[in-house]
Amino acid sequence: MFARLLRASNIEHRTSSIEHRTSSIEHRASNIEHRASSIEHRASGTNPAPSALPY
Repeated sequence: MFARLLRASNIEHRTSSIEHRTSSIEHRASNIEHRASSIEHRASGTNPAPSALPY
């Protein structure tokens, strides 16, 4: 009985850990998208000529 509870608790902990990691990855992806959007916005506003971009 106790072993079963312990196993259930471990599974819950692992699930929670995976959910936290997923959330962290999604947050990072959102940051990257925001940065890309900001770069595109700057590129279109201040540097109309693509050759003027630094890359």
